[in-house]
Amino acid sequence: MRYVLGATVSIAQFFINLFNDGLAPALYAIAAFFFALGCIGLMLPGERQQQNAKANLYMILGSVALALLTTTIISILQTAAGGTPTISPTTR
Repeated sequence: MRYVLGATVSIAQFFINLFNDGLAPALYAIAAFFFALGCIGLMLPGERQQQNAKANLYMILGSVALALLTTTIISILQTAAGGTPTISPTTR
């Protein structure tokens, strides 16, 4: 049996779709889970657990900021390499 794609997609568009439809939502879901886990850690008794939870929350917030800025960073790198930026944020 032979399968034929309805439309041809370039490799660049494939990775853009992979990021927008697959990786970005997974990054946000994982970050939300660990953010909630860090918030629960703040409610635990003990100063040491609370200090660890605060440090973890700062790392999680940094990771979320990096995940949100990935499209901007890649666009800057593509422009610096002489290409035209093709990655755009998801508009839904």
